[in-house]
Amino acid sequence: MKKLLVLSFGLFAATLSYAQTTTLQDLDLSSNEGFPFITKAPAGATSKEKYGEVQITLGKSFEMTINTMSKPYDVTKRKAEIKSNTVNILKKWVVDAPEGGIYESEVFGKAQYHFFYTAKMGEDYVMIEDTKNGDAYTLAQAQAMYDAAKATHLK
Repeated sequence: MKKLLVLSFGLFAATLSYAQTTTLQDLDLSSNEGFPFITKAPAGATSKEKYGEVQITLGKSFEMTINTMSKPYDVTKRKAEIKSNTVNILKKWVVDAPEGGIYESEVFGKAQYHFFYTAKMGEDYVMIEDTKNGDAYTLAQAQAMYDAAKATHLK
C-alpha cells in the first residue's frame, strides 16, 4: 500500500510541477494566412501552417492544432464520437463544457488525456484540439493546452 501511495503522490507531484512551470504567453498566429489569432503557448513554442491548419508545438508536451470553419462545429456529435471510440476508450470527462472539454481515455491499458475547444472568432468558427499523432498527454499538459485554447482571440 505504501508503494502505491508513493507512486500516486509522485504522479500527482509530476503533474503539479508541469502545470506550475508551464507559463503561457501570447503567440501571434497572424503570419499564417487565414489565422488572424493570438493564442497562448509556453515560451519557445512555434506555429506553422500545415494542411490548412495551424500547428502549435513545443516538443511532445504541448501540441495543438487550430482549424477554421465557416459553420459551427457540432460539439454533441464530437462527444458522441469520443464516447463510441473502441480503441481510445473514454474513461471520464474532466471538464465537460458546451464548447468542448478535457477527457481521460485509455489506450491499451494506459491512461491519457485529450481536449478540444470550439468558438466563434470574427467571421470564422475555430476548432482547437491536441494533435492526433499518437502522443499521450498528462492531465497537466491537456489542461495547459485547453487553457491556451480558451485564451485564443482575434488579433
